[in-house]
Amino acid sequence: MDANGIEATEIRVQAFGPRAIALLDALEGDPWLEFGRRADDGGIPACVGRDVLAAFDGDEPVGLLVVDRSRLGIELTIAVLSARRRRGVGSVLIAHADRLARDERANLWVQVARANGAAIAFFERHGFVADSSPTGRAPNLESQRVLCARTLT
Repeated sequence: MDANGIEATEIRVQAFGPRAIALLDALEGDPWLEFGRRADDGGIPACVGRDVLAAFDGDEPVGLLVVDRSRLGIELTIAVLSARRRRGVGSVLIAHADRLARDERANLWVQVARANGAAIAFFERHGFVADSSPTGRAPNLESQRVLCARTLT
């Protein structure tokens, strides 16, 4: 157990597969994840051309990382089951994304709902800088989100 009273568990990240489908069901209803879904495919995330990885604690899927390469670098979508937040799962997913960014010499960025102060603080703790500048990726959401980016050093 760490100083915050959080029990440390070993979290592994692997390719998204059938065992992690339950994770999507558990994350259903997250309004930010809905942005990445297509209406014509029954609600399955629009993952064509993206790497989709799941974080597992034992056999239980507890988090999701979607990696999308764009002109800005590597765009991340990270989701963790609410019952597993503040236990290091998101940090493990960020560490995995860091390795990808170093290997590809790319910057990392993520769009966060402006009202989601906890997520903005999470990304800032991991070296991201919040910026409200428009990116052109989601012009209809410009006033509702913040771009958090971390440049390759």
